[in-house]
Amino acid sequence: LICLTGGGWSAVKIMRRDARLHSSPNAGWPEAAAAAALGIALSGPRVYNGALTEDPFVHPEGRRELEPEDIEAACALLWRGWIALLGLAALAALI
Repeated sequence: LICLTGGGWSAVKIMRRDARLHSSPNAGWPEAAAAAALGIALSGPRVYNGALTEDPFVHPEGRRELEPEDIEAACALLWRGWIALLGLAALAALI
């Protein structure tokens, strides 16, 4: 739903390609979906407990310099996903 409400089928393809790159098998899917839908790169090298990790980027071709507006865009994307989920749940309840 994150892909479909934000980036379409091209985002689905990127999510399927990049979800496995994330260190978490569960967080990789929504993070890859959001990265693709927003056109940004997420994850990648970062510092944990003072040590630099060599994790790959999720959606590496996306923009890596993030702006405060990206937070607003991510929240809007999340809300669109929730609205789509509620719509699907309502439709399923009618069937």
